[in-house]
Amino acid sequence: MDDDILVWDIETTPNQGDFWRAGYRLTIPWANIKGERQICVIGYRWLSQKRIHTLCWKDQDDAGIIEKFIPILERARYSVAYNGRSYDERFLRGRAIYHQIPMSPYHTMVDPLRQLKRYTLLNSYAMDYVARFLNLGRKIKTSYELWERITYEDHQESLRSMARYCRQDCQMLTDIYEATRAYFPAVDSIAEQISDCPYCGSSNTAASKQRTTVQLGERVQFQCRDCGQYHTVAKSRYDKAKSQTAA
Repeated sequence: MDDDILVWDIETTPNQGDFWRAGYRLTIPWANIKGERQICVIGYRWLSQKRIHTLCWKDQDDAGIIEKFIPILERARYSVAYNGRSYDERFLRGRAIYHQIPMSPYHTMVDPLRQLKRYTLLNSYAMDYVARFLNLGRKIKTSYELWERITYEDHQESLRSMARYCRQDCQMLTDIYEATRAYFPAVDSIAEQISDCPYCGSSNTAASKQRTTVQLGERVQFQCRDCGQYHTVAKSRYDKAKSQTAA
């Protein structure tokens, strides 16, 4: 049941400002900013659907696409965004505040970047590397000129190219999420029974092992035969559920 899981990505423009010297380890005061960075493209798809949608800013103003996207985001049971907690969601919320567009403070998200950093040791966690590592393809190559033409010229063909770039990122993120989701803990549960799969809700699960920990006590681990997801529950809760079912 993936029809309420939203995969999304944003593309943003750079700040515009004044500076006297280029180089590393330089400080540019906020007062030198003459044009605030914005969201120029939002890409999204529902996990169960193939179509990837894009929203593009109009007249170099992101208010319209933010107003359209936030209700879509808030319909999701949870969303998936790469580096979403640190960047995409925070950027979106900041722009929503700027435009005074309502946005709920409560939002459940899966961030594959955070999961990979916590549970794996890879040579890189860049999405392009992770996709290549998993044999899922490569990102579209582009240049900074694309962002420049959009930011300074409102170049519509460049904006369409950016939308294609964003759609490809959404597809790559979907592929990464589907390839790795079974290896990480579920963020929420749609299971009706304690032994059902928290991700897909399937009752086609099997108890794979039992273990005892100092902090959590006796635990039972289940694996879903449909999606492969593992989950663990307290043995006392599992035994109680079994006895209630038997009664």
